Amino acid sequence: MPLARFNSLFPNVRHEKQPGERAIDALPKEAHVKRDMEVLGLGMSRTGTASTAAALSMLGYRSYHAHEIFQPSESNEWHVEVWREAFMAKMYGNGKPYGKEEFDIVLRNYSAVTDVPCICFADELIQAYPDAKVILTTRDPAKWIVSYENLILKLAESEEYGWVRAVGCIDHEFLGPYLDWVNMFLRYWTNGDWQNREKLIQAMLDHNDHIRKIVPKDNLLEWNPSDGWQPLCNFLGKPVPNVPFPHINKGAEDAPRHKKLAMQRIAILITRSLIRPILFVSLAASVWIGIRLSAKV
Repeated sequence: MPLARFNSLFPNVRHEKQPGERAIDALPKEAHVKRDMEVLGLGMSRTGTASTAAALSMLGYRSYHAHEIFQPSESNEWHVEVWREAFMAKMYGNGKPYGKEEFDIVLRNYSAVTDVPCICFADELIQAYPDAKVILTTRDPAKWIVSYENLILKLAESEEYGWVRAVGCIDHEFLGPYLDWVNMFLRYWTNGDWQNREKLIQAMLDHNDHIRKIVPKDNLLEWNPSDGWQPLCNFLGKPVPNVPFPHINKGAEDAPRHKKLAMQRIAILITRSLIRPILFVSLAASVWIGIRLSAKV
């Protein structure tokens, strides 16, 4: 496993949150490169959000997709805690709601967003970045619900995700917060009844209608990756790349990815539990040897 990937999962390399400090306050404030938020991809998951993120990257944007939570631009950041905090404030009034101040920190290295968890904060993001262009990826509801069930519901019932739930019970720094915000975003759309087909379809339709209502028509593109480069580039004012449009379906990768993540976290937790006693014993032995040597002098 690459060192940066290992560090992103190892708690000791990040800034530890102090008592009374919010998770967002533990993140660095400065961006690697100054970027303005230019594109808000606010279509529901399973409407081509991964393909959209890949296309935006090819057009020169740096896109924040759900997978960035596992591999943020800085290896010592802990975005799972940040998004759990944001959901707790939004859904339960627990803490200060997230607005431009907070989004400027967690998204400071990005110029575009797609997919969850960002789409759950559509109103807040539009208010924070009124000049950003908005893309609403859409899909036929009958096809969308099949795709949703094949990924989300099967993943939730899979053996691989069972590993994540099991490890999450003891991993309060990564998988625990991750499971919390996943559960919250699933319940966000349907008031808790996230396995109800009718409610899910209605939630998708309501979300799309809401975006249409709050975004000016000249600043909104309703689009699907199957439409290709031309309408997207016209909307963004970008030249059409001389390469095929990226069509990405990461759904099949999600179950193996979650099991791998659980295994990595087990290894890290075990390593940390062993390293600290070893370091303590080594330090104590060094001190003892130093005292004995001083006594002989």
